[in-house]
Amino acid sequence: MHKPGGAEPRKAKDKKSRRFRLRYFVLVFLVCLLAGLLALFASGPVRIPMLGSLLAYQGTRGPVELSVARASVDFTAAAGINIILEDARADIKGASPV
Repeated sequence: MHKPGGAEPRKAKDKKSRRFRLRYFVLVFLVCLLAGLLALFASGPVRIPMLGSLLAYQGTRGPVELSVARASVDFTAAAGINIILEDARADIKGASPV
């Protein structure tokens, strides 16, 4: 004899199983992503896109115009975190008290 609603417990179990697999997949993905980022930052200087232009924007004040072609961040330096600038240039307009 067929019970009404007999298929529902199986659907609920399937739904629970899908949620568990999704959570497991997301957890594994995040752990792998974190491990990859740690390996990347531990390997030496890391080039970060747009960091040079951000630093140039922050360094430009009044008559001083700063331009930076490339910048990278070194998390493995003995003295702490270093920012390595390449092809940096500062233009100062007006008289210079040197």
